[in-house]
Amino acid sequence: MIHDWISRGGPWMWPIIGLSILGLMLILERAFFWLRFSLASNPRRRQAVIAGREDSPGRDPVAKIANKNRADPAQAKYLASQLLREGRRGVGVLELIASLSTSLGLFGTVIGVSMSFDAIHAGDSGDVVRGLGVALFTTVLGLIVHLYCAVFSVFYGHLGDRLESEIGRALESKTPERSSA
Repeated sequence: MIHDWISRGGPWMWPIIGLSILGLMLILERAFFWLRFSLASNPRRRQAVIAGREDSPGRDPVAKIANKNRADPAQAKYLASQLLREGRRGVGVLELIASLSTSLGLFGTVIGVSMSFDAIHAGDSGDVVRGLGVALFTTVLGLIVHLYCAVFSVFYGHLGDRLESEIGRALESKTPERSSA
């Protein structure tokens, strides 16, 4: 069924399928990154480190940045920029894939409709149906790829924004004033 659907879409389906595979691979890679980040995160410990109530950051990357900020602020900023860059990686590529898949789907639509008009002019009803199939299937696949890439680019962008605000709080933390008694 899928092979038939792809073959009816014509050669314009292959670039969209390639973008689909690339988009899915990127979505899965980002999902694994955020899963690893989530498993390493410990919000209570992070807050304790930021507040200066605890010195051990554990595995939490943001708590490590807050802890490092007390000893070496320049190194903490470097670590923060690395983590933020890693957290935002791939969002722009997903947006590009979403845009290209829509454009390629529309391009396939124009080609399919053009094929149908040529077939109408030649009087071949079978080619009219084939041209409409190219138009329909490339449009549908292009929109499907656009939707899931656009949704995940927004989702991962939101996670990156949340990470940026957490890192900002970690970098604002200072060494707490210890009262000498």
